[in-house]
Amino acid sequence: MISLNFFMPGSAGENVHYKLFGSAQILWLVVPLIILVGLCFLVRFLKKKGYEKYNKYLIWGIAGAMLLLRIVKYYIFKPFFWGETWKDIVPFELCTIMSFVFPFTVFPKADKLNTFIYPLGIVGGIVTIAYSEWIFNGSGMDFNKLESLIVHWLLVYLPYVRLANGEFSFRIRHYYRPLVALIVLVIYAWIANNFITPGANHMFLVKNPLPFQIPGLHHIFTLGLIGIVIVFLLYLPFIKWKKPGAADGANQVQTGK
Repeated sequence: MISLNFFMPGSAGENVHYKLFGSAQILWLVVPLIILVGLCFLVRFLKKKGYEKYNKYLIWGIAGAMLLLRIVKYYIFKPFFWGETWKDIVPFELCTIMSFVFPFTVFPKADKLNTFIYPLGIVGGIVTIAYSEWIFNGSGMDFNKLESLIVHWLLVYLPYVRLANGEFSFRIRHYYRPLVALIVLVIYAWIANNFITPGANHMFLVKNPLPFQIPGLHHIFTLGLIGIVIVFLLYLPFIKWKKPGAADGANQVQTGK
């Protein structure tokens, strides 16, 4: 049975498997990724066979689970059980913001947001899981960590499942859209770091979270370059190369349907 202590942050004891790049983190990287690949194949199969309604159920389920987990953590546990203030509840981090916005992108009229924010959510989710010092810090699992791991993977699941279902596409000519969204979020985080929660490191604007950076460049540029590479690699399976002279030839590379 799950102890009530499980729902308190930092309540888990020491666990050698939950260290950075330890066996637990490898499992959290590999197993959900395998499930995601399987889901994408299943979604495409169901779409081809004319059972798209089941794909819709899956997409709404992912969005609903993400929103429910965030509400439970941020608006129930944080203020009423963990004694945190509004400064700890208001989202200032990229992934936290994305996790509250993503669920609403499943509504038809919100589709225009997708090309602005989906790449950011994918990068944020992957980077957090791949290099998360506060989760894989040598102590075992608790609700705070588990919720974060699930939500960060759902940030990757939702765009990919929608890509597989033909509901979302990302054209090369739209590359500027995530950059515009990122600039807005960086300004927001900068205001938070300097005026709302002084000394904080929201969106890693103040301190580099990685153990390395490209010599001669600010760590933000290092993070940005890593993000661009990750987005390209993650979209690579969905890229369609058009033959020269084909319709819409000005955009010869696109992803999705």
